[in-house]
Amino acid sequence: MSTLYNSAVKYERNVLASILLNPDHAYDEAAQLRVSDFSLDSHRRICARMKGLAGSSRPINITTLTDELERHKELEEVGGCGFIASLIDGLPDRPSIKDDVTMVREAAGKRHIAREAHLLEQHAMNGASTGDLAARFSALSEQIISDYAPAQIACYTRPR
Repeated sequence: MSTLYNSAVKYERNVLASILLNPDHAYDEAAQLRVSDFSLDSHRRICARMKGLAGSSRPINITTLTDELERHKELEEVGGCGFIASLIDGLPDRPSIKDDVTMVREAAGKRHIAREAHLLEQHAMNGASTGDLAARFSALSEQIISDYAPAQIACYTRPR
């Protein structure tokens, strides 16, 4: 799981940095991401504040993001101004973040499935019937299909 985690963090940073550097272009490409798709708490907080800025039609840049995190008393929790500024360090110069977004979603889906599989295992060990486990598995399958269908998910909405 550590390989999945490490690569997810790299792709998450690329997505967040791309949004900071080119928010108009990145809105469309990151539209399928949810705050909960990010593995690190700091990345989830940053995504949530970016979403808030976008929702209020305010620009997303290092200054506005830092101000928004400070206003919510989250700046230090995410690593401070230095961490926000460091997001853009070493960002590959690419015209698209679609692959990064796909990798973030893929990792989020795998984490979700792994957590739910562990819960199913616990239910089995605690004496749940096969019928109950099958029903839970079926519901989980439907939820995963629903949650990870790109048209159903939006983290960023382009300001109109």
